[in-house]
Amino acid sequence: MELFDSASRISEIYFQLPVPERDKFMCNLIEQARSGENKRMRQVLSNKVLLDKTNNWGNPYKGKRGKAFGSIAQEAQSYCQIHWGANVRAVVYGLVS
Repeated sequence: MELFDSASRISEIYFQLPVPERDKFMCNLIEQARSGENKRMRQVLSNKVLLDKTNNWGNPYKGKRGKAFGSIAQEAQSYCQIHWGANVRAVVYGLVS
């Protein structure tokens, strides 16, 4: 439950940022997870449940409004696909350069 609560809080911070600032924030999160300095972040960004788009765990915005947002893990997955061409798990565990 603590992991999901952390994910929800990070998502809330992320989605409240202006859109141009989100890339820098996401890059910071991924670098923390990748370097191993923040193992909790690695767990949050690569968690199977949080990556599953069919659930609301880790989504701070429930209901109809929340469907447009999702979890921070889902956002990290999209970011990693764009910038590394790989899934978030491979990126945060350093399996891709």
